[in-house]
Amino acid sequence: LRRAVCAQLLCELLQSESGLSEDQEAGRSSMHASQCFFAGFMQDIGFMLLFFEQPEKALLWSEFHKREPEARLNMEQQIFKDQHDNKLRIFMDAWQLCPELKLAICAHHSCDKVELSGFELKMCKVLHCADWLSAVYTAEDKSYVINRCRKILADEFAIASFRTESLLAAI
Repeated sequence: LRRAVCAQLLCELLQSESGLSEDQEAGRSSMHASQCFFAGFMQDIGFMLLFFEQPEKALLWSEFHKREPEARLNMEQQIFKDQHDNKLRIFMDAWQLCPELKLAICAHHSCDKVELSGFELKMCKVLHCADWLSAVYTAEDKSYVINRCRKILADEFAIASFRTESLLAAI
């Protein structure tokens, strides 16, 4: 649930800093904290699906948990010969879950490599950041992950370092 909470709190911070969102001003659908919570939760479902499909690898759960998002993704590919975002895409298609969120959720490791715009791109970036924010609490190399969080939040959303610290405290 931590990733879901990270996504929700980040969305709330972005909304509070911008006041009325650009999407609302332009009459488009805006991102809601509850959508971000759901999307963050779905990221974990994709990860769990890997283990449900190959339960003999369940003992490795704690090893995955210690990794930062990029290292964890590489580890998934090496061990499962697949990645959680692929499993999640299949799952969401099969159950016809939230088609408006699927692309953003499944592309959260590669927002800049997939054609996304507007709502989908913002959601994708929130989920990418939430992944890193969540890793602060589980990864072994905390200083690297915290510094990476600061950089990603500054690059993606122009969030100042002190805001990152307050966000991490709220999480």
